[in-house]
Amino acid sequence: MIFQGSIHKWFKLFLCLVFVFCTLACGRVDVKEQKVDMTSVLITHFQILDNDNPILKNTFWSIDQKRGLIYNAKELPVNFKMDSVKVDVTRSPNADISFYVGDALIRVGENDSLSLKNWKNGIKIQVKDTKSSKQKDYHLNINQYSYDPQSYIWTKLKGKTIPSYETSKGFWTKVVGDNVYLILQEQSGDLVFYKTSKKDLDFSHRIVLPTEAGEIKNITASEKAIFLLNKNGDLFSYLIEENKLEKMVVKESDILLMDILGFCGQEKKSFLSLLVKQNDRFYFARYMNNNIEIGENVSSDFPRKNLETILLEKANSKFLILTGEKASIWTTTTGLDWLILPKKEKKELPSTIGKKIFINNTTEDILYCLIPANDVQEKSEMAIYFSKDNGVSWDLGITSLCLPQDKEFLSRGKGLQGFFLEKHSIILFGGKTRLGNFPRDIWEGIPQLYKENN
Repeated sequence: MIFQGSIHKWFKLFLCLVFVFCTLACGRVDVKEQKVDMTSVLITHFQILDNDNPILKNTFWSIDQKRGLIYNAKELPVNFKMDSVKVDVTRSPNADISFYVGDALIRVGENDSLSLKNWKNGIKIQVKDTKSSKQKDYHLNINQYSYDPQSYIWTKLKGKTIPSYETSKGFWTKVVGDNVYLILQEQSGDLVFYKTSKKDLDFSHRIVLPTEAGEIKNITASEKAIFLLNKNGDLFSYLIEENKLEKMVVKESDILLMDILGFCGQEKKSFLSLLVKQNDRFYFARYMNNNIEIGENVSSDFPRKNLETILLEKANSKFLILTGEKASIWTTTTGLDWLILPKKEKKELPSTIGKKIFINNTTEDILYCLIPANDVQEKSEMAIYFSKDNGVSWDLGITSLCLPQDKEFLSRGKGLQGFFLEKHSIILFGGKTRLGNFPRDIWEGIPQLYKENN
């Protein structure tokens, strides 16, 4: 009997504990979960359409059912305005919709357009079920930048200058790893390399390489060497670690090198892309393992002057893109053929007399193309374009937002140089001004977005 009483006692205690546990567990679920009443009237899709604001077509509106809030996570431009718009709203069946701007009822029902001119006074959207008393209010929050996202804050770096280049035959800038090389060819023919780290931008370290290489036509760089082509078609390489300039072997005597189109450092096949001439015909070619491999014929619409190339990398694949005096953009992954990128209406670079400059903002994944001023035209100013799809389409940047607001700076033309520094900064220097000056100052531009967050 004593044994049976103990079992009965412990069994009752077990049931009590189970009851308490279940009660606490159920209580926790009730506190954490706040379920939305799906039987209420709800907005399930929202979109604003406005022919005067094409950006609205691609603006995604999030709907927070718990808070009754509709908002755009990606800000609209700082100067965004709208007036008469169309609103596409998907909502519960049998539901009428009303819009309030401030305290004023703007529309009830399904009119074609809605005036949201005073949208900054606040917008409330009210949904009512016509067959019951159910009602739900939403507040529309339209988020916009407090400044234009294109805005750059530019400063002239104190105590930083580049060497004098006024009398130089040629002037190039190449970024190799963490170092920047400014290369001048003096009137004597000597090549002068000025080396500095990106962080210091101190161009006082001077390397003079007396050479009989002749007048240099174009230069490109890899991670280990800087390649130079003279106007006679001779190819040279400056070996960075060895600090030595040497002539490269070209075994094919019937091939004349016409121009360097860039260096592509693939994992297994690194090559120097060239434009060559053989038997009075022009071909694309690549220099690899001390051999020249001939590729496709060069088409008549391929640019020949003021060539500018940049190496891009997307999805672990490297490729070159190129532009010149024409508006077209070209690309290659092999060096044996260059393909013209498709054009989008009103989204292409202009044809130019001077050399364009590519600057790749790897942080924001934006490719800039800087177009120097024509220093012989009185009203010509520098311009900047940007692309977010690897050079397929281009938008013209607003000069007052993207570039230094210095009249002399905006008039700089031939010899303008630039590169992406790190994180967010763009460095610009050089360029002959309209007044015939050759400035030596260095400018740094940082997007206002990051300047304000620092």
